[in-house]
Amino acid sequence: MSAKRTKVLVASTDPTFLNLSLPELKGDFDVQVATSVEAAQFLIREWEPEIGVFDGDCPASSSMVKVRMLRSLNTFGVIVLCASPTAVKEERAFREGADYFLAVNGPYKSLRMRIHSLCRRLQAAQPTLRAVPTTTVEVVAPAQPAIVFLNIQIFPQDYLVKRHEDIVNTTPTQFRLLLAFVSHPEQLLSRDWLREQVWEGAAISHRSIDAQISKLKKQIPELDRFLVNVYGKGYILTRPQKDAA
Repeated sequence: MSAKRTKVLVASTDPTFLNLSLPELKGDFDVQVATSVEAAQFLIREWEPEIGVFDGDCPASSSMVKVRMLRSLNTFGVIVLCASPTAVKEERAFREGADYFLAVNGPYKSLRMRIHSLCRRLQAAQPTLRAVPTTTVEVVAPAQPAIVFLNIQIFPQDYLVKRHEDIVNTTPTQFRLLLAFVSHPEQLLSRDWLREQVWEGAAISHRSIDAQISKLKKQIPELDRFLVNVYGKGYILTRPQKDAA
């Protein structure tokens, strides 16, 4: 039996979007193309793709990126491609939840690598179950200790963030940013370091990194007092006073 192929949704109102790369994309993945927001919404609900590749140049791109909200943020990755990338378009893409922002005319290998990288992260976010052959019982893998900051619990293995008993819906990028900060408290993390560790060296601007951090603070307001921007250098997550001994 052949291995299950990753489902990739390609969404753009421009029928020629990704024409040059589509044959290679279809050779590596299970691909469906949507040329309207309605078609993208339908495919996300009914076909359940793992990855969405969106056109950052088309007028409906914002609405198309936002259709990711139809799925759990930890089960659907988003890559935005632009034929004419600008800092403004890049910032908008990340503000709307994109995991990667690439030039549409870049090498196909870069797109394929990002898809595989997102798939690995999404798979890691799923609950790990192990079947016992002689019974119908499913055994859950041992829970990993949470990293605690104020009233927030971060579970690295499960890609899960909880506030008390409520789950905080973070995007994969927001989760990686949060994990980077809580794993390095009281340390100055430069934007270049964050780009290497969180975005795996992708060509993301400092402005877009700032935008993602701003979005993370809005998602988790408790961070705002303690996540400090050191002008021209980077960010420090300071410990609350009672923990800073």
